[in-house]
Amino acid sequence: MTEPSHEDRVRAFLETVTYPINTRTLLETARQGGASEEVLRLLERLPDEVYNDHGGLHSDLNRVGGSPV
Repeated sequence: MTEPSHEDRVRAFLETVTYPINTRTLLETARQGGASEEVLRLLERLPDEVYNDHGGLHSDLNRVGGSPV
């Protein structure tokens, strides 16, 4: 079995997010949920925002991560 890709790990985490959520809570949720280091590093690069839905969060993640999520 192959390892999930970076994008797959990010997508899997994002499926657990309940909106609205701010960046700090998003990061705390990821840490408590055992997110991988690469997912945590990506989330740490997000601006200090409140995300009301997945659209804005995905947009910012694509911007800071450089690849589609």
